[in-house]
Amino acid sequence: MVTFELIKNTPDYVVYRLHREDGTTSDLTVNKHDKSYSFSDTGKPVDHYQTATLRSVLKYVDRNKYPQEGVMGWG
Repeated sequence: MVTFELIKNTPDYVVYRLHREDGTTSDLTVNKHDKSYSFSDTGKPVDHYQTATLRSVLKYVDRNKYPQEGVMGWG
């Protein structure tokens, strides 16, 4: 499972922090104009949780709505 929280929201980019069950964290930065992105620890998504979080954040950019937090996991 992973939880994520909004860290920074500027006119140009948004940053979410991902918290994994194992205690590790990484920051996802997404450019609002061209949708380029980077994970602070890996650069590109390397697991299901990073990929799913990236997809969600890209939808947030499309909608221009940025929730403060979210949770993803196997339900």
